[in-house]
Amino acid sequence: MDDEILGDFLIESEELITALGQQVIDLEESPDDTELLNAVFRCFHTVKGGAGFLELHTLVNLCHVAEDLCNGLRSKKLSLTAQMVDVLSAAVDQLQEQHAALVAGDQPQAASDELLQRLAALACGTAVAEVAKESTTEATAKPAATATLADDDIDLDALLDQMHGLPAAVPVAAPIPAPASPPRTVVAKDKPDAPPPSTAAPKADKPAVEASIRVDTARLDVVMNMVGELVLARNQLKAVNKMHAAQGIPQEAVKVAARIDRVTTELQSAVMKIRMQAIRKVFARFPKIVRDLARSLGKDVRLVLEGEDTELDKNLVEALADPLIHLVRNSVDHGIESQQQRLDAGKPAQGTVTLSASQEGDDIVIRIIDDGAGMDPNRLRAKALEKGILDPDVAARMDSADCCKIIFMPGFSTRDEVSDVSGRGVGMDVVKTRIDQLNGEIQIDSELGVGTRMELRLPLTLAIMASLMVKSGQRIFCVPLSGVDDVLMFDPQRYSRVDGRQVYLLQDQPIPLLDLGRWCAQYSETPKRAQLLLMRSAGEPFGLLVDSVIGREEVVIKPLGPPLTDLLGFSGATVTGDGRVALILDPAGLLKSMHKNSHLLNSV
Repeated sequence: MDDEILGDFLIESEELITALGQQVIDLEESPDDTELLNAVFRCFHTVKGGAGFLELHTLVNLCHVAEDLCNGLRSKKLSLTAQMVDVLSAAVDQLQEQHAALVAGDQPQAASDELLQRLAALACGTAVAEVAKESTTEATAKPAATATLADDDIDLDALLDQMHGLPAAVPVAAPIPAPASPPRTVVAKDKPDAPPPSTAAPKADKPAVEASIRVDTARLDVVMNMVGELVLARNQLKAVNKMHAAQGIPQEAVKVAARIDRVTTELQSAVMKIRMQAIRKVFARFPKIVRDLARSLGKDVRLVLEGEDTELDKNLVEALADPLIHLVRNSVDHGIESQQQRLDAGKPAQGTVTLSASQEGDDIVIRIIDDGAGMDPNRLRAKALEKGILDPDVAARMDSADCCKIIFMPGFSTRDEVSDVSGRGVGMDVVKTRIDQLNGEIQIDSELGVGTRMELRLPLTLAIMASLMVKSGQRIFCVPLSGVDDVLMFDPQRYSRVDGRQVYLLQDQPIPLLDLGRWCAQYSETPKRAQLLLMRSAGEPFGLLVDSVIGREEVVIKPLGPPLTDLLGFSGATVTGDGRVALILDPAGLLKSMHKNSHLLNSV
């Protein structure tokens, strides 16, 4: 097997299979959408053709019987049912597993006989038992002919050209792009009834094909690192100019430095845009996830997707997948009530989960909103005490907002019994940890009986960060600008201790205070003249005391690496304009260190 051709096939098929999962779910909502049905058929057909050329018979067999079912729907011999959507979704799941195995360098496992028989039975419109033997025979015999690419619909030259990145005379069908607006909705019902007639808006004209090339992400990372070094050099040049300004710098040197500054900024912006990807790649998997979960729980759930065109760093796109899956599944499982419970509460039988993304300044904001039962603070507090993961004294001082944060504590679950979906007490704590690692924060706003709103706020990119450079003792530190609300002069009269902890009175309200110099052992006494940074992490305010604020600067984030990877309070390091190494502070870690005696805040 040619590694280059296989690599091209894996890239192309990944896009097709990702789109296929979403298209199958969309098809249930719009069963009369001929163009959408043809797109589903062509995805299976195209993957089958490429897999046949590479003699990947396990993929060929699966795609062939799925293609037969789609062909029956296209010819109007069959009418789409929820059972068909279930089995096509299962086929997509199996196809994704086979693709993942190929990416990992392993042999893909064949689809189960049961799945192949169900597909074949539905394609024939008869019971599984009557066609089990026949469907198994067809699933293993028919694809042998397709491996030669002898199907009428396949142009061998065009397919090979596409695999090698060349323009094809007859382009292979691409998945239908989802519209940017209005928001899409996906309905998941527990009853296997035939879906309602299509109400989809007329399809817009397809956009013109853009000229593009594929670039290995490793090469992009190299370019990004080089741009990062250039940014550091630019910062050092600015520092040198500032240092020698009094001595009189030649005008030409000033102009060259300004030009380098401008070009570096533009280059940095251009490279960052190349690394940007639409969050649609992550959102595309949720219609199927919500539908499958809702049906397994016997619930009726509508998923609304907004802001799918919002772009963010490709590494962030990949890192967000698992946390978002946990949060969305939590909304469907714990948030949305059963149909009867909703009707008893005077709500519509169908629940709604909204997943949205938007850019706000230098941040990406992702919201997961449900109109479910909401969180009961007293129940959460009681469950935490029952499981022994919360100190009674701490629990007594908690308000409703604090109680909502209990769900992020390791080992916490409101389920009394473990199920396939929840009850193990893992998931939400992993989400919080992962968001912290991405220099983001998560906030919860819930109202009992009305619903829950979870908001994730993350930086646009993980490579370069806007920061506030501060000095404490003889050291320079970087503070993420996204976590700073304000900078004030420190007033010793407002400083005091409560229960052995440092606090600062802000508008007559005490907030936790961390003296950075004492925390880093730079000095033993709090200075009389200092500056106070009003910080915020996960919605909780606190103060950070520093000697002085140097100014705002774009810094290139360098990982600390082992054994400093898990060093509490720090998220990385950078090089300053004068060539010194500065540690980057982690607001969430600082807050944890301030409340290390509090079980709740140790987890949140």
